[in-house]
Parts: sequence; C-alpha cells; structure tokens
Amino acid sequence: MFFMYFFDKDAEHIYTCIHHPPTKDFLEERDFSRVWTRFRRQYKGQEALLAAFHRWFDGFVTLKYIHRLSEREWPRQPLQPMTTSLNHLSFSSSQ
Repeated sequence: MFFMYFFDKDAEHIYTCIHHPPTKDFLEERDFSRVWTRFRRQYKGQEALLAAFHRWFDGFVTLKYIHRLSEREWPRQPLQPMTTSLNHLSFSSSQ
C-alpha cells in the first residue's frame, strides 16, 4: 500500500516526494508537518496512523482540495463537450 511507505517517514521526507506544488501548498496551509509529527508520536501502528490521517484529511478536506485544484490547476469544464467527445469511443466487454 502506497501510504504505508510513509509510515516511518517524517513530514519533510513526504514533502520531498510530492512533485505537485499545489498539493504541497495545500498541505502546508493545513500545517501538515505539525499534524503528521503528532500522529507519528501518538499512533504507533500503521492502521491507527492511517485511520488518524483519514479522520484529518476527511471528505470535507478532500472536497476543499478538489475545489482548490479546479480553481488553480484544472478549471471546471462543461459536461456536454466532454460527453460529445467520448461518444466516439466504443467499449467492449469481450477483448
């Protein structure tokens, strides 16, 4: 599991692995370094650490992250042109 690679890494190491500046900015604005340090000190098992991370980076924060990306990185697109461009694709269950 990807997340478990970072289980024993500090926040600075995690930041060096993030090659997407808007993601790094988003985490820094939410004081990820402090939060991650506290989580690693408080939760010794991988499952407990993962659960704590998901409580912190919950659905609401995920939605904020998506909104941030759509504001700065990938603007929202009308649905109609996208569906029209997908009409030429054929999907087959037997290949």
